[in-house]
Amino acid sequence: MRFLFLHYAFPGPFRYLATYLASLPGNAVVFASEFDRSDLNLPGVRKFILNKPKPLARIHDPEKATATDLAERDICAAVRRGAATANSLLILRREQGFVPDIIYASALMGAGFYVRDVFPEALLAVYADWYHTDEEHAAYSLRRSVSGLCYAQARVRNLVQINSLLECHLPVTAAACQRKHFPPGVSSRMQVMPRGVDTQFYFPGNGGCREKTAINEDLDLSSAGELVTFSGRIQESGRGLSYFLRALPRLFNTRPRCRALVLATGSEPDRVEELRREARDLLGQHADRARIVHFARLKEYRSILRASDLHVYLIAPHALSAGVFEAMSCACLVLGVDTEPVREVIRHGENGFLHDFTDYQATADIMADLLDRAPALEPVRQAARHTIVTCYEQRELVRRHEAMLGRCHQAWLRDDPLLGLPLVE
Repeated sequence: MRFLFLHYAFPGPFRYLATYLASLPGNAVVFASEFDRSDLNLPGVRKFILNKPKPLARIHDPEKATATDLAERDICAAVRRGAATANSLLILRREQGFVPDIIYASALMGAGFYVRDVFPEALLAVYADWYHTDEEHAAYSLRRSVSGLCYAQARVRNLVQINSLLECHLPVTAAACQRKHFPPGVSSRMQVMPRGVDTQFYFPGNGGCREKTAINEDLDLSSAGELVTFSGRIQESGRGLSYFLRALPRLFNTRPRCRALVLATGSEPDRVEELRREARDLLGQHADRARIVHFARLKEYRSILRASDLHVYLIAPHALSAGVFEAMSCACLVLGVDTEPVREVIRHGENGFLHDFTDYQATADIMADLLDRAPALEPVRQAARHTIVTCYEQRELVRRHEAMLGRCHQAWLRDDPLLGLPLVE
């Protein structure tokens, strides 16, 4: 079988699936993206670099830009990306002779606009993200301000996704709560395939005890005391770093032996330095008890999770990133944001804890209470690990994913009308 993965940034959500498919005899796998990672190659997977879309005219004064300005910019960017991607894929077909049996594309950003025109003989699967609804904007009016999207932009994001999902043969998303937000014409045939985690890599250290070690000369976790951790793409306001930082002064006042470590992923050095200055201003006399560092190598990241006494997971109002799975797989004590996607994984008081994060003082008190009770909450840590091993083990999920694609491809070749019905829950 020949597979083509399509995502604007390599490897996106397809890393483990692409690697697994490439490991199977007889398969050829190509990954097409605009943004490559020179530091990462997937065994057996051939990279194909897409042309980037023609740059859009700059918004001269972003602070005065209206919602319409931002939405128009987003939709123009999607259309241009679709055209640039199609032209690149024509080269892949005509000059390199690669014609896939199955295409797996992201529904975001518009890259898949014309993919069926370029490869009409391929089954098209599309991986969907969050679909924004009117109810969501009403229910999460506070969190909407930190979601990084205005209402008009959210509508455009929906439009781009729906275009891809109505065109495809197999729509897929990562969570049941995401599926139910899509219109019935899409959700009735959408498959739910959760993101997994490599539980053989992300596992507790020292028999489950907190592993306080010196990672390198710049990051020593061996100091006595409590460690609260936070990680994510801190340049995105929806990741909630500002909420976390504002809760720290009260937490530090009540827990004198507590420290905080923020691990920044996907951030430019200038942005990290800017956040460090903001944190110093917020924390005042406690500034030396919180650190913001660049994302470490995976083994160092795992050591940070193992050393954590409390891991805070805050994304609002939607989405569910790999971070929560990795933390739970390492048996972290996790305090997650109380939103619908997170509730699919964390059951309050059983395998973690949930909080709405709307009150800084209350957040600090909850973190302090969990740290105070940490020794008695070891069963919660073990339940977190058990949840991931039994429900989100990456190796099992990619096997299920591959089987789903194979069944759908066979049904599609037979022109089976059942292709669009739910096959996997």
